[in-house]
Amino acid sequence: MSSAHTALLAELSALLNLPALQIDDNGISTLVVDGFPLNISADARNEQMVLFTPIGQIDIAREPERLARMLRINGAGAGAVTVGLAASQDIVLLSARRPQAGLDADELARWAGQFSNTAQHWRDWLAASPSEAIAAPVAPTHWIQG
Repeated sequence: MSSAHTALLAELSALLNLPALQIDDNGISTLVVDGFPLNISADARNEQMVLFTPIGQIDIAREPERLARMLRINGAGAGAVTVGLAASQDIVLLSARRPQAGLDADELARWAGQFSNTAQHWRDWLAASPSEAIAAPVAPTHWIQG
């Protein structure tokens, strides 16, 4: 783990008045936001910060339309987030990445907050029965990445 990543997590912890975020053996730190894990890691290969969180479980065999909708949103360029599937458990994951260069604790907190809000919308959509009228998250038409 880079010293810049470690320092950024220390600054984030201080900003949020939390004990120092620990980095596990896989290079992942986890915050709990509104009862859900928000995982933070660094991709050292391309100097990116990565956020990811589980958003729910899907029964692939029973909900092919929902899975297809998620793939269409993802394939349409879901903006700053990517929807994925941990196939061994059929857990839907949401992730986002951005360059670590120039990212400070205030911006990381803002970005993590926006990401958590997006994840909650996805959780609500996934938890609703397919017949309920909750609109699926849509891909933004544009976004700015710092």
